[in-house]
Amino acid sequence: MNITIYGFWRSIASFRVRVALRLKGLPFEEIPIDILSGEQFEPGYAAVNAERVVPTFIHDGHSDDDCRCSSADDAPRPQSSR
Repeated sequence: MNITIYGFWRSIASFRVRVALRLKGLPFEEIPIDILSGEQFEPGYAAVNAERVVPTFIHDGHSDDDCRCSSADDAPRPQSSR
């Protein structure tokens, strides 16, 4: 399972996605997008999200435009080492 989040550190929506994934115990990679400098309008990010908004949630190469982490709900959770 491969999860990538494109987000901005001050975005409450990005924060909620990070919290949801951490509560589920799912590992993810976060790629920062600086919306203050307009990085979301660069052509490279348009290829990731045509609407050019953050956050963008990508699970196994598929984008969840609503960023609800719904596709992660079906993913197996790592086992706790307690």
